[in-house]
Amino acid sequence: MKTRKNLSALMLTLLLLIPAIIFAYDGDIVQVKISTWQTYAQSPQIKQANNFLEYEATHSSTSARSLYAIVYLWIGKDVYQEITYSHMSIGGSSSSKPFKIDPTQGTRAYILELDPYGKRTTGCRGAGTLYD
Repeated sequence: MKTRKNLSALMLTLLLLIPAIIFAYDGDIVQVKISTWQTYAQSPQIKQANNFLEYEATHSSTSARSLYAIVYLWIGKDVYQEITYSHMSIGGSSSSKPFKIDPTQGTRAYILELDPYGKRTTGCRGAGTLYD
């Protein structure tokens, strides 16, 4: 009898957890890396984004200057709109809480850009990930 209750409880738990796990991994993930010779680096696009996006980025302690992680909405032919950004000091990291995107934006795409502090500067090493 006790085994039957335990089995029922396990089945109920699995029925509740499996959809949550599938939902959590339903979105796209894109990554970007920047090397010391690059003035900026962009991730591939996340197209058909769901309701929320989030990102995380790391910045190497061997970099020459601070680094920005910027999320852009691609509007069309070389036109981007900044959605959010963070500034990382040398050796720092950054992450965002999930932020809501406008589902009425249609099939527009989102990218994550890593950009060293200063105009057309180099000398940074870092990486970032954008999650849908």
